[in-house]
Amino acid sequence: MSEVEGSRERPISTRALATVFVGTTGLALCVTTLFLGMRAILATGTGFVAVGGPYVIEHPAPDWVWVIPVSILAGWAFGGLHTTGAMSLKGFTIAVPVWVALFLALGWNSWRCMCSQRALES
Repeated sequence: MSEVEGSRERPISTRALATVFVGTTGLALCVTTLFLGMRAILATGTGFVAVGGPYVIEHPAPDWVWVIPVSILAGWAFGGLHTTGAMSLKGFTIAVPVWVALFLALGWNSWRCMCSQRALES
C-alpha cells in the first residue's frame, strides 16, 4: 500500500472555520472603521483634532473619535483570531494582504486630502 492510499485526511474543524470567519470579518470591519474614521478627521481640514487639556482647542475631536484606537486594538485581536484558526486548518493567513490593504487605504486617504487641500488653496 502506498503512502497516498494509506493516508487519512483530517476532518475540517467547524470551530476553526468559525474562528477564521469571525477573524476575517472582524479585520474587515476594523480596517473599514479606521479608513472612515481617518477620512472624517482629515475632512476637518487640518488632519488633527484634540480633546481637553490646558490649551485652547481650535479643532475639537468628535464624540466618536474613541472608535479609531479601539479599531486598531480590535484589529490586532481579530488578526490573532484569524491566524489561530488558519494555522489550525493548516491554511494561509491574510495578515500580509490586510497589512498592505490598510496602508494603501490610509495612504489613499492622505493623498486625497492633500490633493483636495491643494485644490482649495489655488
